[in-house]
Amino acid sequence: MRPRFLPIYIIFVLELIAWAGLLAAVSFEPVKTQAREVRIIPLPEAEEPHDIKVENDEVFLSDRESILVYSLEDGHLRRRIGRRGQGPGEFLIGPLSLTVIDDRLIVGDIRRILIFYLQGDYLGQVREPALR
Repeated sequence: MRPRFLPIYIIFVLELIAWAGLLAAVSFEPVKTQAREVRIIPLPEAEEPHDIKVENDEVFLSDRESILVYSLEDGHLRRRIGRRGQGPGEFLIGPLSLTVIDDRLIVGDIRRILIFYLQGDYLGQVREPALR
């Protein structure tokens, strides 16, 4: 019998492989850009950001207790997704990793993976199997 959580773990492994390939391709030479404007936007709501994804003109930033969603256009906080706790849609220790697949946000937490729509609605979770 095939475990139901396997495809999601494979997604995380593939993302790690993609990051490794990206890091291997990094050059330390100056990069020419087509950007017309570079802006630095303060994010006062962010306490300990550690993972970031950009999707549909929004920036998803995993922080200490929740996921902060900012407008890519103006840098304003649009919403928070999740919070610390033990209930549905809550993080045991905080969001550890982010992956975007279609219109879903896949969030790694300790011993489980939570799934949200990009708008923030909670869909469900997959728990790590217990060790025997």
